[in-house]
Amino acid sequence: VGIGRIGAPWGVRGFCHVDSFADPPGLLAEFRTWQLRTPQGACSSHEVAEVRAQGARFVARLAGVDTRDGAARLTGAGIEVERA
Repeated sequence: VGIGRIGAPWGVRGFCHVDSFADPPGLLAEFRTWQLRTPQGACSSHEVAEVRAQGARFVARLAGVDTRDGAARLTGAGIEVERA
């Protein structure tokens, strides 16, 4: 189930903006693993290291993504989780 989208990088330590499609929006932060689907259709699993509110949106850092360039490579990816 698609519950969000990765936006532009935020800062220099691997954080990126996240748009939540969940209801309530904070539900996105409860999932510890996200499946990311790129606009080209490739899918990969990522462990969530940190998610926090930043204004009306969220910022998140995924395990293994520690630089701004790493976060930039995820821009535009859809966030999916298991329906259960």
